[in-house]
Amino acid sequence: MSLMYDNLFRRDRKKREIRDILANNYIFEELSSRELSFIETLVHVRKYRPGEFVFRQGEVGVGMYIVVNGNVDITVEDSSLDSPDQAPVYVTRLKHGDFFGEIALIEENGRRTANAIAHNEVTLLGFFKPDLAELIERNPVTGIKVFKKLSQVLGRR
Repeated sequence: MSLMYDNLFRRDRKKREIRDILANNYIFEELSSRELSFIETLVHVRKYRPGEFVFRQGEVGVGMYIVVNGNVDITVEDSSLDSPDQAPVYVTRLKHGDFFGEIALIEENGRRTANAIAHNEVTLLGFFKPDLAELIERNPVTGIKVFKKLSQVLGRR
């Protein structure tokens, strides 16, 4: 019986953690509790090992990620050097609550402009193009709110 309750409470804790991360993220922070509940059903938990690529520069982007646990390093390949064995240039290290890759939600067939690599054990929330499309289709008002916030972020970057 204790194992059942442990699993139930662990699931509830994870759900609360996802809700808190969404509620504190710039893209979703102005959404109501009900809207956040719907977004929760759309996001995907992804885990990466140290050194594993979340995505590579030049790949077609499919969505954005929010860091739940761990760190993600952002690097770029310097195409001006014309050297195949040139090390990527370190840009930044992302931490809990940071988000990245959001341009992929707006840009059609846009290519990733950087590499995203797990620095250590990383847990991310993924929100992808089909998720945004489903949000807009099933809840247009919330979809427009999210789209506006994405546009604001892209306008500043």
